[in-house]
Amino acid sequence: MIIKNLVNDLHEKGLFYQESVFSFNEVDDLIKESNTRFFVKAGIGKNKDIDNEIRSDEISWLTENESSMAVIRFLNFVKELSETLNQEFFLGINDFEAHFANYPVGSYYKTHVDNFRGQNNRVITVILYLNKEWKDGDGGEVCIHKNNSEILLSPSGGSVLCFVSKDTLHEVLPTNKIRLSLTGWMLNSKIFPS
Repeated sequence: MIIKNLVNDLHEKGLFYQESVFSFNEVDDLIKESNTRFFVKAGIGKNKDIDNEIRSDEISWLTENESSMAVIRFLNFVKELSETLNQEFFLGINDFEAHFANYPVGSYYKTHVDNFRGQNNRVITVILYLNKEWKDGDGGEVCIHKNNSEILLSPSGGSVLCFVSKDTLHEVLPTNKIRLSLTGWMLNSKIFPS
């Protein structure tokens, strides 16, 4: 049911957000997995230039050889979603890339879209939030800029946010406590640069 609702919202609104898609136990397992990984400063653009004026998070990329059952559950969710999107909308999704994103206190990511300049191979952005007991005042919301308005979404644990990568202008507002997510992109690697 969640996949059907997600696909419908993506089609009708260009984005989907729902709390409690993943259980707290699943979130706990992913937090534990993130604690075993090595994080590096996130860069911007194809050259991955470090620019703390634009973004100040840290990332740890997933690989093809992931063995954590928690990560595999997330990847299976994405696989089912991508297969459904391909069946419904012929998007040509044929790959996926993702990383853990850690935002230390005070960090942010200024307004952007999720494709490198001149490319449209990222089709759908998928974010699973891993922040237990997130409350008002903790900051770190995603702010979606759409139709001359702003939509603020909490990064509460177990919530999933999906949107069209090339069209969705968004930012991560400064966080007042450590903020963690699994962030990925469904890819059509056959799309040529635009």
